[in-house]
Amino acid sequence: MHLEFLFQLLLFPIIAMGPGWPVAARLTLSPSERLVTSVLFSLLGGYLLAWCIYLFALPPGLLWILPLAGLTGLIARRQLCAATWLDPLARTILISALIVTLWCVGWLLLVPSYSGGFWIADWFGHWQRTLYFLEQAKDPVLFNSFDPLTSRPPLVNVLVGAFLRDPTAAFASYQLVMTLLGCLAFLPAALLANRWGGRQTVNYLAALLMLNPLFVQNATFAWTKLSTTFFVLTAVHYFLRSRSETTPAPTIAWLFSLALALAILAHYSALPYALLLSLGWVLLRPKTSTLGSWLRPNAGAFLGGLLLLGTWFGWTLVHFGLHGTFLTSTTVTDLAATPAVQLETMWLNLRDTVVPHFLRAVDYLPLAQTSTSGWWRDWFFLLYQHNLLFAFGSFAWVVIARELIRHTTLINLTRHVFWPTFVPGIVLLGIIVHSGRNPWGVANICLQPLILIGLAYLAARVSGLGRLWSRLLVAGATLDFVLGIVLQYGAQSGLIDRWLAPTRTAGESAAAGYSLYAQFNLEAKLSHHWVMSGDLFSSYYPFILSGLACLLTWAITRVMPPATNPLSPR
Repeated sequence: MHLEFLFQLLLFPIIAMGPGWPVAARLTLSPSERLVTSVLFSLLGGYLLAWCIYLFALPPGLLWILPLAGLTGLIARRQLCAATWLDPLARTILISALIVTLWCVGWLLLVPSYSGGFWIADWFGHWQRTLYFLEQAKDPVLFNSFDPLTSRPPLVNVLVGAFLRDPTAAFASYQLVMTLLGCLAFLPAALLANRWGGRQTVNYLAALLMLNPLFVQNATFAWTKLSTTFFVLTAVHYFLRSRSETTPAPTIAWLFSLALALAILAHYSALPYALLLSLGWVLLRPKTSTLGSWLRPNAGAFLGGLLLLGTWFGWTLVHFGLHGTFLTSTTVTDLAATPAVQLETMWLNLRDTVVPHFLRAVDYLPLAQTSTSGWWRDWFFLLYQHNLLFAFGSFAWVVIARELIRHTTLINLTRHVFWPTFVPGIVLLGIIVHSGRNPWGVANICLQPLILIGLAYLAARVSGLGRLWSRLLVAGATLDFVLGIVLQYGAQSGLIDRWLAPTRTAGESAAAGYSLYAQFNLEAKLSHHWVMSGDLFSSYYPFILSGLACLLTWAITRVMPPATNPLSPR
């Protein structure tokens, strides 16, 4: 089982980048853009192949085409691979992406059972969906005993199955692939940071993400929201590139359209981004181009995106009809009985997403547990995951707000109307589409791409913060690391309770009197006899923690800008 885990770790970059590399190599893109685009095309190819295998009941062994195509593509264009590695920005992005990924995988190895806040069932449901497609099941089924097939789009589950290639694969390998897919979101985020601040900002962004509880926790929890962020941020990058060119190449329109379509197929939380970005693409088109010259390439790209969406929606319409296709997601099923009650729910969710729970009257009874460390872990977990401000970081949001105020003028607002409308629009739509009531906030549902955009902007501003503000930012990030990551994984692994009560067995420490939600997750794992990554590598914990400490040292030194870092050359 250890060998299978390590094999997946080595094979992932070949499948995630290799198949699309020859296609991306033919496009007029910068080396760093070529990296992201090759991943985009590789994931597109993996989805289409695995989806066709499922639809037409083809032999699952055909999924081995993906690693073979990946190796062939990389070898065939090896000279371009070497040239891309020699490009300073592309090399910085690759190295930083590797460090961020190893960091998240290291924390994943400390997870013998999921826990944190009220998160239950989703990881189990997505594993069921992955097996459903891998085993080529056709009968209707309710995942988690309540969730119909059409309530969620299939792309990430189908892709994970394509990476695993075998329905008998270990659950730990499934966890690993989900984490690796989530970490891909760093790549387009790095492009945005570079756009706004240059190559050095990529290192700053890597450090900020490594110390950000929302990013790390979502990377190691087996669901699809962070994977969706890769496609959303790729679409944002190509949207901004089209805005910076007087006559954008048709290729950019196609990449933008494909990225948005794949984002929707990954998770319906991408719909607010798709709506606002598409409106911006139409309304903010270059003034120098005529309507006819603008429509021709864009109409084809738009049609291509629709055809890609049709691979899922067309199939569900045939098999499940209009109701089964569009009315089974929680956005519809969680609607209140009356419009008045729904408007009240929207307002309360908006308030609770912006105002931290410790500033409101909140019922903490659901957090009840005998473990003190577990209680505080859940308290901070709910703060970092569900509150919009603390999702950026306890002090990072203050720095972002300060920089926006410092560098925003009325002239800039009138010239650049996109961001002043896009950001509040995403916040409102991202909260409204969560129609159910959540008194803890809903930032983790639809706003993760926006949070990574904000951190990319912050990375671009780090070098100009000055000594005091940069040190306050590092202090805040370190606090977030301790309260949102160390505490989370110390409780999730049972290490804290094991150290406090060394006579307990590993199983007793895993339960350790945590909340009912943590116990539910543990019971689900035990009842299915699944071996998680934390079970596989529990004997290696001292080495894992040592490696994480080394990466932490790198992250802290990267956050400090050269002007305030005594280790950096003046």
